[in-house]
Amino acid sequence: MATRRWRINGYVGLKPLMQDTLGFYAFSEEGMIALLQRLVCKHLEIHEIINASLKEHSAGYGPELKPNNDRSGKLTISVGTNPHYVATILEPHESD
Repeated sequence: MATRRWRINGYVGLKPLMQDTLGFYAFSEEGMIALLQRLVCKHLEIHEIINASLKEHSAGYGPELKPNNDRSGKLTISVGTNPHYVATILEPHESD
């Protein structure tokens, strides 16, 4: 029986970096955001991680880990600038 899945794509610019498909029920929306943030952290310096962890309006804040959610169609979550990671929901009828 086909089920919904999360598809994760990583990019450096427009160049694909990675792709994976994970079970939908293995991650809540908040859990998927945390996973994408962890993937982005692999590419950041320590001070960038600290700055991105500050409150948004704090001095020194950096938006590198801020999630962007698009609900205009199917839910799409992106984190990072370059590289960046994107998670979308695949419906049962959509192929990997």
